[in-house]
Amino acid sequence: MAETPPVFIARPGIQLPLGDNNCMDDGINDLTIPSWYELPSNVRGAWENRIELLVPAPPLLTEMTGPGFTLDKFDPKTLAQTVGHDALLVGRLLAVANSAMFGQSKQVTSVERAIVLLGFNMVKAIIVGFLMDYELGEELKLPDEHVEFVRHWTGGAAVVAHQTAANAGLADPALVATAALLSRIGALLFGVAGLPPDNAYGKMGSEWERLAYEMATWQVSAPALSAELLNEWVLPDPLPDLAQYSWLPVVRPLPATMEKERALTLSIIAAGLALADRYLHDNETTPAALLAEPDYRQLAANLQATGALAALNTAWQSARVKRELLGIAAS
Repeated sequence: MAETPPVFIARPGIQLPLGDNNCMDDGINDLTIPSWYELPSNVRGAWENRIELLVPAPPLLTEMTGPGFTLDKFDPKTLAQTVGHDALLVGRLLAVANSAMFGQSKQVTSVERAIVLLGFNMVKAIIVGFLMDYELGEELKLPDEHVEFVRHWTGGAAVVAHQTAANAGLADPALVATAALLSRIGALLFGVAGLPPDNAYGKMGSEWERLAYEMATWQVSAPALSAELLNEWVLPDPLPDLAQYSWLPVVRPLPATMEKERALTLSIIAAGLALADRYLHDNETTPAALLAEPDYRQLAANLQATGALAALNTAWQSARVKRELLGIAAS
């Protein structure tokens, strides 16, 4: 007999999806986010067929997100040679470099100069976003608005996560940024589901609400899909693991037994995703305003417990972070 997909409940007696944006107001949190191997076999089977549509990864995506592409090894000249053969990608990099936010007195016409001007983190987010658009989105005929939302959301999360991780003293901020960038790439697969996402998916009131909606609608979460996709792409540890549990700081208190650096990393990734999502709808938002909302009380507590809150607030005040977020949203 085929297994029946589980029903996921936000509050006792209320089946999702819900339009309620305050699903933690009563202090009860019954949201369950299974890992890939905790899903019923029939659900995994259906999504495995869709994951295969994105395997293997575009070679440039593997290079951009691999362990060799880090700030200390960032070589604009070499990267310019790598991407310079793709007119569309060069066009996107030049367009952002020449946008008003950079205030250049002369037009930037060299892709190497554009890469220098944009900097490591923003270039990485733009290139991965481009690959979502043209190598993944176009090939699968995904809804344009859905791909654009995922691209801007994850790119913004990477910007916030990188600076927050650096402020928090983590040894490899680039790894944290890459994990943020890839932790929701599985959401692209919702675009080939029987019921693809509409504009409402990108306008959810919170990460809590979006995760609950995913489970109720597709019986799988974007973090679980992302983790399995990264495994299929054979991306190095701990990227799949960080993607798999990137939801945890929003929904649950982090276990006291969790290694301190992992707890800090997961909290930063979750905060980056939440803030980037909100920034797309309200560029005047602040961490304090976001974390005061009922759906983000648990995230606020985890950020406080891990010591990441001060690092996040400092990152958000950075002019560079604001400029990069604006650039990602406009790219």
